Amino acid sequence: MKTFFLILSLSLLSCGTSKNSETTDNNQTKGLIINTEACTSIEVTLEGKKITMYPINLDETFNKTGLIILFDYLPSKAPQPINCNIDMVVSLSNVSLAK
Repeated sequence: MKTFFLILSLSLLSCGTSKNSETTDNNQTKGLIINTEACTSIEVTLEGKKITMYPINLDETFNKTGLIILFDYLPSKAPQPINCNIDMVVSLSNVSLAK
């Protein structure tokens, strides 16, 4: 009986709550760099939805279409570039290439 409750408890704990987002174990967000004529953006999946972010401080090292990066972000009040189809403007930190 104890084994049954142990297995049941572990099963319930493993379900937990999930944001269903592209994040790593250390809660960094994973995103795909996209360059268009209008702007550079990062496409991510958050809570099951595709979100497009405009990074105000993306280092040139990572500004290549098709790169997958890991990063932390904070929403920014910086203006959105004209003709740049995005969902939010963000400030990035701790940017690295995804493995």
